[in-house]
Amino acid sequence: MSLPTQAQLDTRQQDATKRLSKLRSAYEDFLTSWKEIEHDTVVLQKNLSGKIDTAKMHDILKHIDTLNESL
Repeated sequence: MSLPTQAQLDTRQQDATKRLSKLRSAYEDFLTSWKEIEHDTVVLQKNLSGKIDTAKMHDILKHIDTLNESL
């Protein structure tokens, strides 16, 4: 097996640099999307928290338990 020429080494290095650049770009895109998802999750949670009465839901669970115990 012969040693690669300088031109081959340069080509490999350019290919590796391009692949790393694509990987970095994909990672940045993922982080941007994740940040948007986190933001949307917070907004959705705030919207839902005003509509859901968790105290009432706990009371319903207690009532279900009471019914279940009486059977």
